[in-house]
Amino acid sequence: MDGRPTFKIPANCSLTPLKISSEPDLLMLLGDIPPENELLSDAQTVLDASLDWTLRKAYPNGKAYFHLEFDSGKKKTHTWHCVVTELHRDEVSFGQLWAKLGRNKAYNQRRYVAGIDKVTRVKYISESQSIWTTLFIHPPPMSPRVYTSHHSRATNLPIRKRIVVTLPIDLSSKTAGELSELEEKGIKGRYVSIEHIREIDGDLLEWRQIVGVDARGLIPKFWVHRKMGKNLLQEFSACVEWLKNSRLDETSGEDEVKRIKGDHKDVKVDAKVQTEEEVVEEVQEIDYPHADTNTQTI
Repeated sequence: MDGRPTFKIPANCSLTPLKISSEPDLLMLLGDIPPENELLSDAQTVLDASLDWTLRKAYPNGKAYFHLEFDSGKKKTHTWHCVVTELHRDEVSFGQLWAKLGRNKAYNQRRYVAGIDKVTRVKYISESQSIWTTLFIHPPPMSPRVYTSHHSRATNLPIRKRIVVTLPIDLSSKTAGELSELEEKGIKGRYVSIEHIREIDGDLLEWRQIVGVDARGLIPKFWVHRKMGKNLLQEFSACVEWLKNSRLDETSGEDEVKRIKGDHKDVKVDAKVQTEEEVVEEVQEIDYPHADTNTQTI
């Protein structure tokens, strides 16, 4: 043994981009997109392994860990990051956080992730899977990067436990058809994210994220990775702050739903008072309805 870390990220969760076919009936058959149960099983394997990763630093709002994966074929080492934070239910509810992570995650990230310039939903595959492309404007010396990703969210996990997986996807091949025209021009980076939220001890919520990134281009890898843990935890805090500011008042749930739906006459308003969690889910659907016919851009 040469002392190198032995855990290897499963192929379904690697930085190797997926490839797809643009034919709707063949999308899942001809492409590399793995079956949902297989993908989520591999994601859980990575989450379990992250419990033993090396602590890089403890911050006031969470802890940052890392894992070095050696690629014997390319003789390279890839750095994987893990950040973990715990939130009290008074800060943000499980339902409120999942409503923004589990549905249209890329669309919502533009609200709190610095550098996002444009977000486009390329393809709606199913209730739990979709493809997005995001244009990032990074500070110098990095030039803009385009990250095109496949998003998959768990739909059959125990109550109060959820997973969403983001994988790089390649739209440059001929099989991608017109979908490739929806990408912005620029250096195409690769990004993997596995996010897991769960309630613990009733009052606490654990938010864990695994991230692998390859910005591509000429930028040194150490520059990309040097503050990754700190930056991810800052995004956590920014997300929570955004959710706090946008949280609907539970005591006036009925009036809030009616007010929002007032601009959407085609949506039926229920007479009952809805809980905060129900309101958040419903408003999310109104703001960005699922549709397979038109690409939507922000």
